[in-house]
Amino acid sequence: MRTRWVAWAAASLLLPVAALAQNDAVKEAVEGFDKQVAVAKKQFDTAVARSADAALKRLVTLGETAARNKNDDMAGRAFKEALRLDRANAPARAYFQQRNKLDLVLSELTVEWKPLVLVAPEAREQVVFYECMLGRYKTETNWTPAVTLLMPDGTNIFTDVIRQRVAAGSGDNGKLSFYSGTGTVIVPEDGVYAFTGPARAVKLNGVELSEIREKPVELPLKKGVYAVQVDADQRYTEHVSLTIVDVRSGQRLVIFNSLAQIRKFLTEQHEANGARRFDVSRWSLEQALPLRIALPK
Repeated sequence: MRTRWVAWAAASLLLPVAALAQNDAVKEAVEGFDKQVAVAKKQFDTAVARSADAALKRLVTLGETAARNKNDDMAGRAFKEALRLDRANAPARAYFQQRNKLDLVLSELTVEWKPLVLVAPEAREQVVFYECMLGRYKTETNWTPAVTLLMPDGTNIFTDVIRQRVAAGSGDNGKLSFYSGTGTVIVPEDGVYAFTGPARAVKLNGVELSEIREKPVELPLKKGVYAVQVDADQRYTEHVSLTIVDVRSGQRLVIFNSLAQIRKFLTEQHEANGARRFDVSRWSLEQALPLRIALPK
């Protein structure tokens, strides 16, 4: 009887030790697996980067060779693909810059860009949203094919760089005199909202608001989805800007457009002469963050 008790006591002491040893083995196995995953990921990323770098070098070489041989079609295709891999690629940008086509090509790449999101392809363009405004420019006489996708912030609509790009891309040296941008905003609750400009005019669902200048103007709004339009002129509202803030919570409301709207805007023919639109702001889908927005039904 005593022998059985001693054996049972010894087994009882060994059980916790065995359990601890087993836990340590599991922990070591998990840590080992995590290290293997990290190494594999690093190797994969390195291989992808190396492959992309090699492809980029081949495209640049092909473009430069074609350009020397006066084969502009092949050179343009090669350098465009180089920009698709790397928007900052210097040789490709220089090639199109010299031909006053850089903004047009960058706009084409924006139109052709495919988002990586886990939704059905047929719904993809409708549910991906970006903070931006679809902005157009007008000279003293005509609307130009030059557009901008930037949110007006007081410094980025009427600039010397923008004027140079408009003139280079359109061949129109007329003075820019007018800007008009459109987007959508969701008012989450009934309440008072502060609008801060300046802007020549701000419209919600086609209704012009009271004058919006540098000081906030508080207006009551009903909950809902609103179409926003911002107009500005170079003479009086050159530093056009617009922010909308919920007075109660202090939250800024985002003005946005869907990917489908952005593509449609860029591919529409210019009214005056049918020329293709080009984005002088060089706004990039790759650098912009998609918004999580649930449109009210």
